Amino acid sequence: MQPKLRFIDNRQSGFFITVKQRVDDYFKERNLSKHANGLMYFKSAFYIGGLFTFYGLIISNQFTPLTMLLMAIFLGVFAA
Repeated sequence: MQPKLRFIDNRQSGFFITVKQRVDDYFKERNLSKHANGLMYFKSAFYIGGLFTFYGLIISNQFTPLTMLLMAIFLGVFAA
């Protein structure tokens, strides 16, 4: 198991402390979680699902060249 990624300021710079405090304040003031919400999970599933769908349709090679080009463009959009 890999350890969690953490950003640590070993020099204890004022910039790091200020930014961390402002970020914490932002989430507290707006009553938001620092972790992903339901919309973010939906968007992730939607784009990953679209990516695999268009990739699968392209490699099936059952469409006209123009349709394949359009699917390749959509694949690029979902990959981005």
